[in-house]
Amino acid sequence: MSETPQITPELDGGALNIAGDAPVDLHPPGGSPAPGDQNGDHTSGGALEGPERPPAGTLFSEFGDSYVPPTRPPVVQREKPAKRHRRKAGEAAAKPGKPSWVWGTKETFFTARKEEWLTASQNNGSGSFYTKMSKLFTVKYGFTLEDNEDFESDVADPPDWVANNVVNQQLSEEETAARQKTYAKLRDIRQRIGAWYRTQYASLLKDDKVAFGEMFGQLAHDTKPKRPQLLHFYSSRVYDDVIAPRVEKTVGGSEEKGGIYWGGSSNQVTKECWDEETEVEQAETKRALNREYDRVLKAWEESRADGPRKTAEEYSASLKSAAHYLQPFVDSIAEHMGMKVSLLMAGPIGTQKGSIAMRSVHSGKTKGLVAKDWPLHDPAGFTQVEASMVDFARHCFTQAECEARITAEQDEELQRGGAGASSHAAATATGMGVASGNASAGGAAGGRRRPRQGGEEGGGNGRDGVVTGGDSEEDDVAGGGRGAEDGRGGGAGAEDGAGGGAGAEDGTGGGAGGEGEDQADTVSAQIERLWQRKDGAKWTEEIRRAHKAFERGKTWGIEWAECVDMFLDFERACGYSEAGGQITTEGRPPAVHWWLGRGRNWDKLPDLGVLGSSKTPGTFVASWWSWWMAAQPKEEGDWEAVIKLHGKNGLLQLMATLLWWGEKAMEESPLDRLEWLAGVEDATRVLTEVLRPGVIKKANKKAATAAKEGKTAPAKRGAAEMEEDAPRRGRSAKGSETVGNRSKRRKTAA
Repeated sequence: MSETPQITPELDGGALNIAGDAPVDLHPPGGSPAPGDQNGDHTSGGALEGPERPPAGTLFSEFGDSYVPPTRPPVVQREKPAKRHRRKAGEAAAKPGKPSWVWGTKETFFTARKEEWLTASQNNGSGSFYTKMSKLFTVKYGFTLEDNEDFESDVADPPDWVANNVVNQQLSEEETAARQKTYAKLRDIRQRIGAWYRTQYASLLKDDKVAFGEMFGQLAHDTKPKRPQLLHFYSSRVYDDVIAPRVEKTVGGSEEKGGIYWGGSSNQVTKECWDEETEVEQAETKRALNREYDRVLKAWEESRADGPRKTAEEYSASLKSAAHYLQPFVDSIAEHMGMKVSLLMAGPIGTQKGSIAMRSVHSGKTKGLVAKDWPLHDPAGFTQVEASMVDFARHCFTQAECEARITAEQDEELQRGGAGASSHAAATATGMGVASGNASAGGAAGGRRRPRQGGEEGGGNGRDGVVTGGDSEEDDVAGGGRGAEDGRGGGAGAEDGAGGGAGAEDGTGGGAGGEGEDQADTVSAQIERLWQRKDGAKWTEEIRRAHKAFERGKTWGIEWAECVDMFLDFERACGYSEAGGQITTEGRPPAVHWWLGRGRNWDKLPDLGVLGSSKTPGTFVASWWSWWMAAQPKEEGDWEAVIKLHGKNGLLQLMATLLWWGEKAMEESPLDRLEWLAGVEDATRVLTEVLRPGVIKKANKKAATAAKEGKTAPAKRGAAEMEEDAPRRGRSAKGSETVGNRSKRRKTAA
């Protein structure tokens, strides 16, 4: 008998030495040892023949790969829990019970396989998973690590194939006894690993089952009764008296009545007996069958009617929580079928006063820089599908059923954006059911056009072509807005050259944002930049509260972010002053009067009533467009009246209505969101025109001239003062330079 190999508790090079066992070489048979491996005398693979045997502990790999475990770092012990004492104020309560043996790097090791465990458990493969994890754990940590011990620093986990290596070796009696102890420890580790995973994550599996159970109910156990076959019903009535005696006679009175022979004879005899019945008897049997089926069906229907019915709140709660399991459900179908899947639901929405609406969940997006799901890819087509689905649902639910679904809670049923399931207008690229930049449907007639894009008339800009700021026909005037100080775009006057038109200080700007701008920038990144203002210190208290409220619409898309950004540019150009012109009350929605009368509470959403459209008189949208058109100049380009509408009584009130409108539109149909989008884009369009280079200065000069002539009262702030506080969007062809917030005229050479 060969000498028993030395037992060591260390892991060195390619040899795995475990307590109570011989060194285990993790190289394939016949392979060369890794650097630092002292066990290089491998035998060739295959069956073991002859008197010689391989060195004790040689491990044969099924995959022909070698694995050299990293050197184990020093072991540290967990601090002992503090003795029980009276907790001080603010001190967190200690977790009761014995501390878990899984902590530190061990916890990282196990939690990294969470999804693998969930998949294995759902496919009845958790046992194999526990076996693999116990092997990988012992390869990495060995058998001697105590519960309160851990590595000082983490090392790489061993690959999965290491757990599948096959040991083929001859062992001495001592080695056999040691190996049995090792496997006993391995079984103990396997049990502990299984218990830890079940304790940590079993609730996830249980929640899925409960969710699907709540969704589908007891469908499998509550099916509609089927009409029995005629011969089966006939047999149940006359079997003992007519059919059984003839069957027994057919099989010769044999006791062997099991199997196919007996069943075949019984069915054959039943058919013969039925054919021998008179027409009167057959007709009576058919009538009895119908009566019995009607009785069973009625009892089933009554049992369903008498069963527990869902309340309106329960239906609403089901719809609200459906997002947690409908999205994985749809994703699973898409994965198994290799298809793109959409799930559409239509019915009474309790949080929308019982009105019929559609909700949808989608799996699959288009290829390209900005991936889009179905509603964003084809908003017009999807709107038509929704209209058809809603029309179908209206013919499926009575008015009484819709009214019975009404609840008082706020509509939040399907989570939008992020994770989970989405409504048909889920916030993806733009947060709306319309791709960014698409023309809007609805709105007031005439006069509305999209903002000028970079490269069109008006020059380049640093904010994705929304605000123009290139060369101007004026001497040296750039319209108000954000420029060098803010550092987030601007025109040619931006000193850092990060964006803007021709004339950037370092020459990198130009065109629509300059070469320094990342052309592959995502829409979400653009939106995030638009919400990051650096001039908040200059805001009035009213602007500060308003902006906090505007941020509730961060997921509504780039159109809303641009509109808010342009509004703040306008207020900044006017010096962030509380004083300003009063926006007209002609056609003003009643919700504005209600809001003003209650102290301008930005956290309270007024009752807007029915949103409607610009073509439905008496609705909020129709009154909004009437009011907004009345506030605009009669002639395009005469923006003097709009420029006066800064401060808390001006366009800020209009922005408040867009906020309320948007919050309600997000709960309604895509048509309502398209109507809202039209209003947002038109407000942005007007602000764009007002902030064009030289427009504000021209209006201020006109106001100053009129004041001197006694035609009107002078403005509280002079034209020069207004323009000096306004940051420059660009530099005129004649030249000017920006220093801080002030513009200084620079005369050009003749």
